[in-house]
Amino acid sequence: LDLMKYVAAIMVICIHCNVLFNQPYLNFFIKQIMCRIAVPFFFISSAYFIRKGSDGKPRYVSDYLKRLMKSYWAWSLVFIPIGLDWIHQNLSISSYLLPFALIYGLIHIGTYYHLWYIPALIFSVFFVNKLLKHFSYKYLFILSTVLFMFGSLETYYGLLQNGTFKDFFDLLIQIIFTTRSGLFFGMMFTLMGFYIYDRQEKLKLLLRYVPVLTLISAVLLVIEGTFLYSIERLDMNFLLM
Repeated sequence: LDLMKYVAAIMVICIHCNVLFNQPYLNFFIKQIMCRIAVPFFFISSAYFIRKGSDGKPRYVSDYLKRLMKSYWAWSLVFIPIGLDWIHQNLSISSYLLPFALIYGLIHIGTYYHLWYIPALIFSVFFVNKLLKHFSYKYLFILSTVLFMFGSLETYYGLLQNGTFKDFFDLLIQIIFTTRSGLFFGMMFTLMGFYIYDRQEKLKLLLRYVPVLTLISAVLLVIEGTFLYSIERLDMNFLLM
């Protein structure tokens, strides 16, 4: 697992590199297909160990999130100057609105774009933990699937037809910038991590199917990514496979 975390960290770096290979499709394949498994892995593994830590410890999740928030605020302060520079280069915003931009950044996308993962993890862990006290995994998987499918419209943007729904989505993106958040993206994978821990004894019975299912999933992921290669996208955080 530690080795996979190291590999996934390298994958995240590759995603944010401009060009890895001169051949366009190979560059796309590595960055936007293969490396995109990294962030879901981090969500699932983090959620699994948070769930494990909270087993028999009612205050574990709240204490963990408080520690994570302190660390997040510290790093947010470090990146404020870079975030302000990005705003001045990419957005036309009045100086008196900058405090509101800071608050919004802290809550949703980070004071710099790579920090988005932490508020997304905090949000998804908090709400999944709360919702599981009132709803079953079945209903929460249905809810998270609907949210993930809606969020994936930023990946499948080129398939949206002109009309009221596309106008609504365009307006939403202008306000929230991205659907890559704890609500649309993080809940699905956080729920998976919790589920793997809670149902691990039953899931062990399915381990013999993992190799063939992994191969099938990998093939479907490559097909999906290749399909998206020539489609207009706002981003490519969401891959259904």
